[in-house]
Amino acid sequence: MKILIVQTAFIGDVVLTFPMIEAIKQSAENCKLHFLTLPQYENFVSKSSSVSKVLVFDKKNEGFFKLLKFSRFLKNQKYDLAILPHRSFRSGLLVFLARVKKRVGFDIAEGRFFYTDRVPYIRNIHEVERNLTLARFCGFEKWDGRWNLPYDESFFKENVSPKRPQIVVSPLSNWATKMWPLEYWIELINKISRNFQVIIVGGGRMVDLWNKVKSQIPNNVLDFVGKTDFLTLSGIVKNADLLITNDSAPLHFASAFNVKSIVIFGPTVPAFGFGPYNKNCIILE
Repeated sequence: MKILIVQTAFIGDVVLTFPMIEAIKQSAENCKLHFLTLPQYENFVSKSSSVSKVLVFDKKNEGFFKLLKFSRFLKNQKYDLAILPHRSFRSGLLVFLARVKKRVGFDIAEGRFFYTDRVPYIRNIHEVERNLTLARFCGFEKWDGRWNLPYDESFFKENVSPKRPQIVVSPLSNWATKMWPLEYWIELINKISRNFQVIIVGGGRMVDLWNKVKSQIPNNVLDFVGKTDFLTLSGIVKNADLLITNDSAPLHFASAFNVKSIVIFGPTVPAFGFGPYNKNCIILE
């Protein structure tokens, strides 16, 4: 069986598909599993031992005619099944135009009219469990709890001394409304850095914002903002003794590795289904 998974949202959404990926591979070891995502996630997903091939589609820079051309490419792949945890109109249209035999997604998706099968979207469960309902609907019942999330520990080992407990702090977010005020983060970092090795992480788009305040943190704090890709971020979180973060992607990396976490929620709430999946966590709202 040849299966296509479509997830072209944010990195946190990509991470949250990995339990579903593992459920499919554990239930059908010989299937060929392809993963369609954005260009910036290609390298990360390609390191998964469960994914046979990663396909990319740059939805922000590709018009309708490029979508038609890409759909013809997908049609030639002759997929037996497409699973769409991503709920966009464009994703549904793409697999419809590709004439994938069986197209499965959630019944609230904007592109649900393009599906052959619609699975109820259950609001009061975690996104991991929601994605697993798609897999189970397709007959992939097995999952032993492993995420098998890709990671690269080399950056961590080269740049971090193991002499003190490691606290990874993720104070930034692509969504400003999700961020605890930076002045509070600075105060927290200054306090915990007295007794712990503090590591600051954040994406490249957040460097300018971080540069405005980073002079207020002690010299013993390791500043990796804008210096990691998703594989190295995964390796850093995997090796942390504790993660402190906003409602952002690092909390999902921590769930994958069962790392102790403190997550600070603002306008969003864990009840939406995108909070920590592991129980090794304290939630502050």
